[in-house]
Amino acid sequence: MQPAETLSPDDIATMVRLQADWYARHWGFGSAFRAQLEAEIGAFAAALPHADCRCWLVRREAGVLGGIAIDGRARPQARLRWFFLDAALRGGTGRELLDAALGFCRSRGFASVWLTTFAGLDAARRLYETAGFREEHAARDSGWGAEVLEQRMRLTLRPTGAGTG
Repeated sequence: MQPAETLSPDDIATMVRLQADWYARHWGFGSAFRAQLEAEIGAFAAALPHADCRCWLVRREAGVLGGIAIDGRARPQARLRWFFLDAALRGGTGRELLDAALGFCRSRGFASVWLTTFAGLDAARRLYETAGFREEHAARDSGWGAEVLEQRMRLTLRPTGAGTG
């Protein structure tokens, strides 16, 4: 698992497919969610390389089976995005991905890292909380393709106003 400063068209397509298919199967998210993923991941990829952005993809013989991205273009905060992991890789790989992403954020001197998730993704929520993320806002939202209780979580890395790293 190496950090990528750029994403290939195949990487983008795989990230979209894996997440869109999983959320469709388990949560009923439809084509609007897939289109949103395509637009957001595509825009992120188009901005690369960028000193404050990275993506880690877990590759095996079967292809890409997981990944995580940090979008730090809104400095002094970074956004954790597109964290996914095939069920076959559960049992430590998710923690490794999250640790790599947060290590990058610390090395770049971000004040905080935030993410959006939703109620019901309990394993992910436990992983985030173990890493120190805390919920700062929750509200019903249908922008995911189905109504969910969206949760915004944040990890403070340094007080706002402290050095810029």
